[in-house]
Amino acid sequence: MRSQLLLLIFVAESQRVYTQTTDVNPAFVNIAPCSCDLTLNQLDNNCCCDEVDNASAYSSIFNCIPGTYGGDFTIQYDAMCSAALDFTPDWFPLLCVQFLNSPSLGLFFYPSATSGSADANSYDRGISSLTVSNSLQAGDTVYAQYTGFHDNVLRFPQASGSGNCLRQSPIRYLYDVSSSCDVAVDSTLCTSASILDANYYTGMESVANQNPNVSYMCAGSDDSIYVKRNTGIGGTETSTAATTCSYSAPQVSAGVCQNAVGGVSYAFTWDAGNITQFDIVVTLVDITLTNTTASSSATVPDYVLAQQFTASFVTDSTNATALSGFPGYEFGLPVISSNASSATAVDRTVQLLAWSSGTSGECGATETPKFGFDQMSGCAVTTSSDCATTRAAVENLQLQLLQADRVARFGNPGDTNSDGDWVDVVSSVTNETYSDTTPGRCEGIPSTAVLEFLWAKTGETNGTDIREIVSAYVSFERETWVLRCSSGSTCDSRNIYSVVRFTEIPAQQSTPLTSYEINRDDTCTKDATCWPELLLPLRPEFYYLYNETVAFELRSYNYAWAIFVTFFSVAAALIPAHWSTIGKYLQQVLPI
Repeated sequence: MRSQLLLLIFVAESQRVYTQTTDVNPAFVNIAPCSCDLTLNQLDNNCCCDEVDNASAYSSIFNCIPGTYGGDFTIQYDAMCSAALDFTPDWFPLLCVQFLNSPSLGLFFYPSATSGSADANSYDRGISSLTVSNSLQAGDTVYAQYTGFHDNVLRFPQASGSGNCLRQSPIRYLYDVSSSCDVAVDSTLCTSASILDANYYTGMESVANQNPNVSYMCAGSDDSIYVKRNTGIGGTETSTAATTCSYSAPQVSAGVCQNAVGGVSYAFTWDAGNITQFDIVVTLVDITLTNTTASSSATVPDYVLAQQFTASFVTDSTNATALSGFPGYEFGLPVISSNASSATAVDRTVQLLAWSSGTSGECGATETPKFGFDQMSGCAVTTSSDCATTRAAVENLQLQLLQADRVARFGNPGDTNSDGDWVDVVSSVTNETYSDTTPGRCEGIPSTAVLEFLWAKTGETNGTDIREIVSAYVSFERETWVLRCSSGSTCDSRNIYSVVRFTEIPAQQSTPLTSYEINRDDTCTKDATCWPELLLPLRPEFYYLYNETVAFELRSYNYAWAIFVTFFSVAAALIPAHWSTIGKYLQQVLPI
């Protein structure tokens, strides 16, 4: 019997088939690609990534939960700035990685259909078409479409803080630009495809899907508006009105560079975040070639071309009122101010202003302060030997900046004085009298006009902060000038300034009141802790706020304590008494 059993076991073991299973390394292979696939060969409810043979048959019965919980997700690196993380680390997004692979960068990988092609990797192919979004917000970069290789950013020469001219500065939507760039023109620069060629500024096919309308104006030879001379005192400067002309490439003829670009003006017409029209006006000028170039010698050239560049944004609607945000202010847009023209109306043509240096540096050009941007600008004034005259002239110039008496709280104020959209401007400007006893020493000159704005984040709408101006303050900073005058009444030039400051008022997180502070009453009425209300727990009004059951329990508790305290108070008063005297008195009174 035992031998037969051993024989059956041997036969069963010999017929068993062994298969080898290789486990994958989870360090290199995702062993659980679908986090909600919990049952083998069966469709799990609400699981999007569950792969079974008959999944389509159950699609009408089981719903798929989108997102991570439904298994429908893509693996993303948590270090990428575009990563949507459920748990954000403390360094994100300060140290995140920005990954861009776009033809807008100008360098991109263009795969070839044939693996062995010599042109498999191309970094210089032209962009055949590019769809540019036409929905813009204030401060967004304006894009253009060019033929051939280009980064598609609309660029424009702009002056930097160091005084140099940055030729590749991008244009920002609704940000007006005005700058001047000096160029020493020689024969090597007076050629086509240079910065003196009009095509350098008009070569785009479209801007925000709008074809440019280009027109040309021709100024006179060595026009003083565009040409600076270094010919010494006594030289004559000429300026004539520019006339309409056509494009011509710059060229050298008889020592003169003809058709050089003296000015370029970009005009953008916009409406509701869209650029509806794009106009370009190019001014061509003839300039005498200089004998000295900036690169070959430190000598100042005889003729310098001062190229003028402007970019302006004009609203499409003639009846529309310019806004600076909706509803709160947007950074970089003008501060809206006005003057009360009547009891109910405001005059928005009167604005708070700051100095803006013109080409000559003399006072005259002004600009509206930009919300959130501190600035200090100035200009030059000619002084007089009479201190009273100089003081009055400077004060009149500074008062031109402070004509408005109210500022809009929000970026879209109403046109009436009763809307509650305006805040009064607090002014400390006063008329003061000075006695100038020392010749040439003028006291109390209002050399600086100060405009201060206090603003705060007073709410949020659609995820955007509502920035509100809560107060405005204007004042003068006066100083003493020591003038240097010639034999006549004319003295040297001095600078006057305007200073604009924006100060954010941080939100104050108030501490929640405690229950004691909420119920606290500084009066003694119904306060059992006050001596006049010592017997309040024994009075009926103490129990009016409680229901009948609670009032009965509290009344019994308070009465018991009152009897207990009264008993011990009387006992404590009788302890120091002379008991022998009390006993004799009781014997006389009581029939004992």
